[in-house]
Amino acid sequence: MSKSVNNLDSVESYMSAKVIGGNPSGIINFNRTPHKWAKNIWDLMRANTWHPTQVNISADKVNYAKLSDADRRMYDLFLAQLIPNDSIQTNQLMDSINRYITSPVVNACLARHAYEEANHSESYSVMAEDICGDTNRIFNMHHTDPELALKNNAVAEMYALVNNSDNPSDEDLVVAFGANQVLEELVFPVGFVGIFSISHIMTGSGAMISEIEKDEAAHVALFKNMFRTTIRESFNTIVPIS
Repeated sequence: MSKSVNNLDSVESYMSAKVIGGNPSGIINFNRTPHKWAKNIWDLMRANTWHPTQVNISADKVNYAKLSDADRRMYDLFLAQLIPNDSIQTNQLMDSINRYITSPVVNACLARHAYEEANHSESYSVMAEDICGDTNRIFNMHHTDPELALKNNAVAEMYALVNNSDNPSDEDLVVAFGANQVLEELVFPVGFVGIFSISHIMTGSGAMISEIEKDEAAHVALFKNMFRTTIRESFNTIVPIS
């Protein structure tokens, strides 16, 4: 069941907050939370603040034309896959997952996480416009490339248990946490490796992805802690810290 956004009659203490299944007032108290890891991740996210316009990608437009056909196609596919993936993440985090998270400080981290995914989408949009020169072609590649469409749909389907239910179970939410990790620890890094492989030519793109990669490290830490804490709070099972 989704939480009440304004629940000022709640008598749940801040130190009794749970990741899911709690009864929060909705007030975020960074000083009083049992989830100190969330405050630490919040501080890390804030310290990583950056904006796409800070990264100089002007030389990449010239160098993009010098790429081999294979590398240019890889670059295009990287953008065409991660633009919808990060867009899905932005909406998924706030419209779906965060509706059921009842730890106020974790809610704050998810709001920041969603902002950062939108910031990544802007980064990719800037790269598509300023480097590739044809935003519509990049944004619509999933309509003409069946394999790309299959990958993008697979990402959306990972969240189906939460998105298709008005009352997802704790188990459904844990599966959604896992889906997030598939994106953050597998799908995104594979794309990053492709860009890093040509970063000696596409230096600005490499610098942009380096900034994005810092954000992703915090996102991975956030959901790992959400998973471990939920397992302990909801299922009385301890997950070892790796």
